[in-house]
Amino acid sequence: MLAPALGARDRPSAAVIEVGDTLWLLRDGEAGESWSPAPVTGVRRMAGGCGSFGASSGITGPFDAAHPFAVDLGGGMGADPSPVPVGTPARASRRVRYSFYRSTDGAWYLGLRTWNATAGHFNQIQPVSGPYVSPASGEVGFTYFDRAGAPVVSGEMDTKRIARVEIRLRTPAAATGPRADDSIHLVVALRNRK
Repeated sequence: MLAPALGARDRPSAAVIEVGDTLWLLRDGEAGESWSPAPVTGVRRMAGGCGSFGASSGITGPFDAAHPFAVDLGGGMGADPSPVPVGTPARASRRVRYSFYRSTDGAWYLGLRTWNATAGHFNQIQPVSGPYVSPASGEVGFTYFDRAGAPVVSGEMDTKRIARVEIRLRTPAAATGPRADDSIHLVVALRNRK
């Protein structure tokens, strides 16, 4: 069954799986455990209770007890096309793009665009947090690094090289009231990079 993280009042803390997402299944092979990706080609709401993994009908499971769904998977199961056993851990991912943008109020915000597989492009940007100082200041932004610590140029097509992301954020002094401006520097190490 799919078991998403639940937030307040046992509601899912993530968006519902959509066509174009990737479902990752933890498979146990001769070389050990590995995550196998498969594209989501269909999602259907189902009546009734909790479902289970199915060989031909895809994978079923609830985001919460009242909303079970079935997920159809395309090719891409790698070297293990065998049926998926009941209870196999699964996680879903979706292409997203974070960027800084200037809003109609003149302030800079961190925004998020999610991939729209049906339309074949990213959706309209939505604010995540802010306001921040201008990205031109060099005090806000993203920096990417490979496993050896060498910088990876932003916009490079080979994103699989990225093993670490450094995020710098600084609020303008006016946004924090009478106190000085505030800043944060985050370092995110990506999982499962070889």
